[in-house]
Amino acid sequence: MNKIKFTSQFLAVLSMAILLMCLSCSSEKSSNPVGSDISYQAAAKVNGQVLSSCKGSVNGINVSIVGTDLTAVTDAQGLFAFQRVPRGDQQLAFAQGDYRGSLVINDIKPSERITVQVHCASAAVTLESMAREASFEGQITAIDPGTQSITVERLDDPIVIESTTEFLGDIQVFEDLFVGLMVEGEAVETADMGWVATKIEAEYEEAEFKGAILTIDELNFAFTVAGFLDPIYVDENTVYEGELTGFADLQVAQLVKGEGVYKGFEYEKRFYATKVELETDDEEEEELGEFRAVIKPNSWNVNWQGSSGHFSVEIRGEGYADVDTALPITLQGDSGVALESLYAKRSGHHVRAYFAKNQAFTLLTEAVPGSSYEITITGTFLDGTTFTLTNTIYVVGPTAE
Repeated sequence: MNKIKFTSQFLAVLSMAILLMCLSCSSEKSSNPVGSDISYQAAAKVNGQVLSSCKGSVNGINVSIVGTDLTAVTDAQGLFAFQRVPRGDQQLAFAQGDYRGSLVINDIKPSERITVQVHCASAAVTLESMAREASFEGQITAIDPGTQSITVERLDDPIVIESTTEFLGDIQVFEDLFVGLMVEGEAVETADMGWVATKIEAEYEEAEFKGAILTIDELNFAFTVAGFLDPIYVDENTVYEGELTGFADLQVAQLVKGEGVYKGFEYEKRFYATKVELETDDEEEEELGEFRAVIKPNSWNVNWQGSSGHFSVEIRGEGYADVDTALPITLQGDSGVALESLYAKRSGHHVRAYFAKNQAFTLLTEAVPGSSYEITITGTFLDGTTFTLTNTIYVVGPTAE
């Protein structure tokens, strides 16, 4: 009995000692502000060039980010690059022979792209130039009419909207913006105004509908469907498939299915169909079928490299319901680069994963308009096992002269 009591006391003391040691380690790690905010889920990119070195050559300089496992070696032009840089303050360390120097880049943002040019002549690396730009995406959380700026979730600093900002889609002027609106765009950091948007557009919420037509509003070109709360409007962008050729073909009691987006502002938001087709009796069997992946769209335009939009991958067929949407879907092409989805969700009879358009061509070694490429899609099931699928994409756009 005494032995058991002694053992319990001993384990309690030992547990307390281990807890104190863990707290001590945690305190030591948090005392280093540079490189301590490791958040690879919100990675940025840093491209750089060493213009001169006290050792003479700019080739073969080892560059690393302190506190991470990220390393690079400069080429003959002094160029180096990091693809997955954590957010926060990060310290770049340069080493060449017995030379050691460093440079701190402050407050790196998620999805930011930073380009630096430096001189390695002393322990304090001299900065020649630095350009910073970032993609932003999310809900507007605050608007300041006085400074003509907005704040978007996941990008803490205000984004100024000025005369040079390109408005896309339904957004035409600053007054079209409101708190809660989902937006996406590009911004650059300036010395006098902070972050300034170069372009901005509304990011629309997508939805699917499926059911019998209840009512048709011929005056407003809209209809309602059982099981879908909002009226469904059609416009010049609506695509009719199968036996349907236009709005006039729609009839009450028809079984239809389709997809669309919510457009508009505040209380004027409407749901517009992007696609409408008749639903057949064997639709359920046709939709399931073999387990497969479909890239949408499968035509990739070379101008996507400057776009802030998205493309998607749909996982369909038997087993789609077992896909773990909490884990990323990954794409890989012939370049060897693995591109992870921004997010994935289950919708209708498929899982849809979203990817940034401006990162699509990192998957290809060389994107030649008129050529096709096989893309490998990998993901994870709820039981932890993985799956691999393939789909083909086609590159379109102007060819090089």
